[in-house]
Amino acid sequence: MFSFQYLILRLYVLRCKSKGVYRIAYGSVTPAASTMAKPVVRQFNPLGAYSGNKWQYSMVVIASNADTILGIFTDLASGKSLKTSFVKWGFDVSSIDFDVTYTSNTESEPWRGDNYTDSQLIYSKVIWMLNPESLFEIDGNIPDDVDHAMQDLAKLLDK
Repeated sequence: MFSFQYLILRLYVLRCKSKGVYRIAYGSVTPAASTMAKPVVRQFNPLGAYSGNKWQYSMVVIASNADTILGIFTDLASGKSLKTSFVKWGFDVSSIDFDVTYTSNTESEPWRGDNYTDSQLIYSKVIWMLNPESLFEIDGNIPDDVDHAMQDLAKLLDK
């Protein structure tokens, strides 16, 4: 593994407010220049409505020492909740008004290098979802227009 002093964790969280459902749609760990005192949670914004359910997205960001971020990443990948992990690693969660657990069939990938620009390489750590359409599952049902939901999510993550 590569040796970085600081890492940043970025999580995209989906919410179906009317059903009280929160899901981690995407998360990545990359090198950071410094740490953050506490997690930053961006405001939820509309993603779209699928089979009558309105979905929104937000981003949770935290940067800290490499061991701490990798610990949070491992906690989430093993099914611990976001707030539980943040508290375990010493972060104040009083400003986070939701909790989310990553529960999906996944496949881990070791550190990888991607060309960011012609002269810059960025290293990242990613867990891939094997059934991403399950992100939009409500009461055991995948929406009929899940392809549209997945396209909207892909556009968001490409930004």
